[in-house]
Amino acid sequence: MVSIVFHGRFQHLARISEIKLEIEPGLSIKSLINIILSKYPDLKTLLFDDNNGHKLKSRLVILVDGHSIKLLNGLRTKLSTKDSVTFDRIDFISPVGGG
Repeated sequence: MVSIVFHGRFQHLARISEIKLEIEPGLSIKSLINIILSKYPDLKTLLFDDNNGHKLKSRLVILVDGHSIKLLNGLRTKLSTKDSVTFDRIDFISPVGGG
């Protein structure tokens, strides 16, 4: 079983902070994302820059057991049944001043 944790806008759109899924060992992050999108299709706009789901947003952070998939094998990163996967997004907000 893999634990998927949503933060920020992911949590808001999915209306849940964590899900647990039974997966086959060796499932890729890309395949896991497809499973998640079948349950929570609104998350697609937060994940991908393009409509066909090939290019992850550059500010997106996906961690597997605390390690960024960017430092692992990207979307081809393989999972074990005990992994913890976290989806988060980093947004930058410009300061607003009034006067």
